Amino acid sequence: MNQFRSFLVLLPILLLLVVVVIPAKAATGPLCYVDAAATGMNNGDTWADAYPDLTAALSDGHCTEIWVAAGVYQPGATRAESFALADGVAVYGGFAGVEMFLSERDWKTNVTILSGDIDNDDTNTDGNYIAESTADILGGNSYHVVTGSGTDSTAILDGFVITGGQADGTSSPDYFGGGMYNATGDPTLNNLIFSGNFADDGGGAIYNTGSDPRITNSAFLSNATDGYGGAINNYSYSDPDLTNVIFSGNTAGLDGGALRNYNSWPTLVNVTFDGNTAGEEGGAVYNGSTGGTATIKNTIMWGNTAGIAGPNIYNIGTVTVTISYSNIGGCGGSSGWVPACGTDGGDNIDLDPLFIDADGVDNISGTRDDNLRLDFDSPSIETGTNTDCPSTDLDNLPRPADANYDTFSMCDMGAYEAGSMVCSVTLGGSYTFAVQSGVEINIDSLGSFPNLACLYVDEMGISHPNATGTPGSSGIATGRYWLIRGLQSDKLTDGSGFVVTLTLPHDSLPTPKVCKYPGGLGGAGWDCDAAGFDPSSVTRLGITAFSDWAVGSEVGPTAVTLLHTAVKADNPAALPLGMLALLLAGISGTAVFYQRRRTLS
Repeated sequence: MNQFRSFLVLLPILLLLVVVVIPAKAATGPLCYVDAAATGMNNGDTWADAYPDLTAALSDGHCTEIWVAAGVYQPGATRAESFALADGVAVYGGFAGVEMFLSERDWKTNVTILSGDIDNDDTNTDGNYIAESTADILGGNSYHVVTGSGTDSTAILDGFVITGGQADGTSSPDYFGGGMYNATGDPTLNNLIFSGNFADDGGGAIYNTGSDPRITNSAFLSNATDGYGGAINNYSYSDPDLTNVIFSGNTAGLDGGALRNYNSWPTLVNVTFDGNTAGEEGGAVYNGSTGGTATIKNTIMWGNTAGIAGPNIYNIGTVTVTISYSNIGGCGGSSGWVPACGTDGGDNIDLDPLFIDADGVDNISGTRDDNLRLDFDSPSIETGTNTDCPSTDLDNLPRPADANYDTFSMCDMGAYEAGSMVCSVTLGGSYTFAVQSGVEINIDSLGSFPNLACLYVDEMGISHPNATGTPGSSGIATGRYWLIRGLQSDKLTDGSGFVVTLTLPHDSLPTPKVCKYPGGLGGAGWDCDAAGFDPSSVTRLGITAFSDWAVGSEVGPTAVTLLHTAVKADNPAALPLGMLALLLAGISGTAVFYQRRRTLS
């Protein structure tokens, strides 16, 4: 009897232990949540009860749409494991972990990283969990961070940084596609950064075989291979569509510094290639096949290099490469097209595109401080075609914009759309630039002849190059700034003697300022001031000269902090990731070019 009474006493405790150890049920779907910091039931049903890792959500057959909060996620403990996409499943990154609607996410701020660094020993100087070149990879990483193999024609991957893949295995496919390997699959890839991935034989970032992925609003930065296609290798009838894409700082030991196509015929629209290199042929693009047609439109290839031939593009075999409304270095433009460049589809040029700053403040092409947006009066502005022109650019700003005030908006070449211009401005006039987030300029004085006649505004979706810190710190890191010019009637020469009032947008900052660079004594540093503000805009009076302008909350004599700096507070892995504002704007790669960077585990 005493033993029975003791059992009755212990029974509630035993039942509690049973409840504790029973695994949480799978998500009820179809929407599932992933958050590395979640501490609830971890069954994927809510943000509080989110799966702590993405692999669990991908393995749950109930999940057809997966939302992933900011943080770092690894595919598994062994090099052969990867995040396997599935047909009919859409995976979205870039959440703070509180959103109720997909439209609320901000993938550039809430940095969500899929990392192949499964042994956690890779290095980089920023401490931001991203391999900024293949030199950061110290060995033992995943062969493929993501796989899209199979009939995944309706799979979606959107809003991630994919980094640290190391395809240096001894058998196929483990020496292809460090970032992603696709076999007979056609995934949709949006809003992605592939940075610092490596493959022995081909496709440092992506290897496609018999696959037709759709890639939009993405960047390929400092990926590398010892073989073919530093960023992407398309093989065996792989015909991807690329729109609003940047390739910068990628390296191939053999052909196709950025993109190699063999028996594959891609379509490229509004793509920018700069600072890529091939050891042999095709610094930017290599095309070789037996038949088929590759289409290149509204695209810039400039500043790429090759060891033997075709610094920007190299074609061999019977492939037909039709290029139109593009700026290809060394190809001579429509008046002197070089046949080796491809078939002249009309209105091509061969002129310096005048990037804002192709090699950045460190004077090294292919690093994160590069700005491949088009500077004022670039020959690639208003010289593309509106046929197939995407509705937005890589900064998610509307395109086309009327940059020369000819009353007709023409799509620009490359991944970024330039600014907007208005002319015949009048004293007392108020001019709003809706395409540039609603910048408003009021004319207080036109000055003396020759006076102010035109206004030009271009929004830069990155931190200013002279930012002194990172978003969330005491430095100037805005996440965006504006190039503004006041011009005479020739639309080229700066006006003088004018006075205007400038109103810039902001997002509910407590004490926003309008900050000019250069400013202060001697034109150095930042000068910040404000005449008034409301929850969405801030105004500054008495402006007599234009330059670079930003908006933020002043925290010191020459420092401001800026927009969208918040990261979910309970996710420690995400806190230092604000340092990636430049990278996530898709602007460029890393420090130097690497060919073979391999450390066997």
